[in-house]
Amino acid sequence: MHRPISADMDLEDVASVSPHAIRLLTERNIVCIACGTPLWKTVREAIQDAGIEDVDGIVSEVNTELAAASTS
Repeated sequence: MHRPISADMDLEDVASVSPHAIRLLTERNIVCIACGTPLWKTVREAIQDAGIEDVDGIVSEVNTELAAASTS
């Protein structure tokens, strides 16, 4: 069972509850832990820092993919 992420979660919390979400954000060039993205940033801040305005859309996409992965 997956736990959905929210835009206001710290990346550290996301990594703890749903490591797969970090991978999905990385695939979208939003997060790069290896490059030094601060873990205290929120998902919203990381998405906006990547130049993406549709924060809710990205969070929704990631949660949809997490849900699909948990049922397969």
